[in-house]
Amino acid sequence: MDDSASERAAMRAMLGREGYELVEAKSGEEALAWMLQRQFAVLVVDVAMPRMSGLELVSRVRERPRAAAMPVIFVTAEADRSTIEKGYAMGAVDFLVKPVVPEELRAKVGVFADLHRQRLRLEDQTARLLVAEEKERELALRELEIAGERHYRRLADAVPNVVWTADRDGVVDYYNRRWYELTGSSSGDRAGSWLSAVHPEDRERCREDWRAALSEARVFEGEYRLRAAEGGYRWHLCRAVPERGPAGAVDAWLGTFTDIEENKRAEVEREALYQQAVEAVQARDEFLSVASHELKTPVSSLGLQLGMTLRKLKKKGASELDDVVPRLESASRQVDKLGRLIVQLLDVSRLREGGIELEREEFDLARLAIEIASRFSEEATAVGSSIELSAPDPVIGCWDRLRIDQVVTNLITNALKFGAGEPIDLSVRRQGEMATIRVRDRGIGIDAEDLERIFERFERTDQAKKVRGMGLGLYIVRQIIEAHGGIIRVESAPGEGSTFTIALPFGEEKEG
Repeated sequence: MDDSASERAAMRAMLGREGYELVEAKSGEEALAWMLQRQFAVLVVDVAMPRMSGLELVSRVRERPRAAAMPVIFVTAEADRSTIEKGYAMGAVDFLVKPVVPEELRAKVGVFADLHRQRLRLEDQTARLLVAEEKERELALRELEIAGERHYRRLADAVPNVVWTADRDGVVDYYNRRWYELTGSSSGDRAGSWLSAVHPEDRERCREDWRAALSEARVFEGEYRLRAAEGGYRWHLCRAVPERGPAGAVDAWLGTFTDIEENKRAEVEREALYQQAVEAVQARDEFLSVASHELKTPVSSLGLQLGMTLRKLKKKGASELDDVVPRLESASRQVDKLGRLIVQLLDVSRLREGGIELEREEFDLARLAIEIASRFSEEATAVGSSIELSAPDPVIGCWDRLRIDQVVTNLITNALKFGAGEPIDLSVRRQGEMATIRVRDRGIGIDAEDLERIFERFERTDQAKKVRGMGLGLYIVRQIIEAHGGIIRVESAPGEGSTFTIALPFGEEKEG
């Protein structure tokens, strides 16, 4: 750069024969403009320039990152020390004093031109290496992807389920081997959708479910029938989950079809068995209801006639009838037992039809206990037991007298069955806001795991199975107590007898 045209021409003459590409600038501003456009091997600049000196130009050049390290050769007419020191401080590599010796100029410029050529070659080689390394990295990644895909497909072929993948739009791009075994199709038929293999009756539902999963980017799951190669259809659990990219958008779908044909068949069989059981229970309950009603009338009539006959025979007091009376009394007891059984069967039918209706009335629970104990005195004596009654005070409340009688009668009957030969305790008390009835025997007892089960319908413990019965009594007892708003609990252990405790709220008499 020089403001003198003759100086620029001289420089051009000295350097032109070397084959360099020379760019001339007659001012600092023009030189800066060139610096913004191109890179140069060396800057040869006159120190003394109008408007912008060579030193000021170099200072501004150094502010630009692309030219910060560019070599600078100053040309000056006066080689004073101050100018030289400033030039070197700004990064000058040399000074030439006018008149410039051509050989010296060519030698110095040649060094920097060679360095520039080497730097350009190095940059080119570096760029080529970077491109090659990037290609190698991409190739290595692709090889890893291919190896991973092969490994994934080998794993997919090893599982017994159908495995498939689809693009973001749901178009299938891969099936494992199991798909072709199931459907009998070939690998050439792979592209597209699996919906064509779905049973016609399930297809529309399946299509809507799959569309919803695609549009909402959520898990797809459903049970559908898929066509099998051997003919017919098999139930499958069809499931697909979206695979999301780093931004959260769905990139692909991973799906599976799991054969559940055997599960479905078992489900149908279970349902059929359940329906058969329901129908059997319904038929049994209908039979119990009809049989109970049919038996109740003749048994009641027979009981009345036995009672009348006993009363007449006892009035006569004939000695020749002494052996007849005990037999009639035994027959009367058996009729009573049969009557209680019929009542139980009727209660079971009522409970299935909606529950037991209560006819509440006010009465003394203690007085009822006394009557029941008296009623069972002969039966207790017959099995070597006695009923120890404790009802010191009246306990008056509003309950269904017949139903409470039925409850206590059942508990006493059980106590005599399972605690024969030992005393039976019957107590009635008022405890706060509740009336309590307690029946205790000293019989065979109940295992801990059976304590809750004994209140279920038709349930009997292993010990109880040794004694005749239908397993209805305690079930009905609990229903009656709970209908009164009360609770019943049992304490027992094998060989230590059982204690049944009932707690009843006092209730209110039904109006009307």
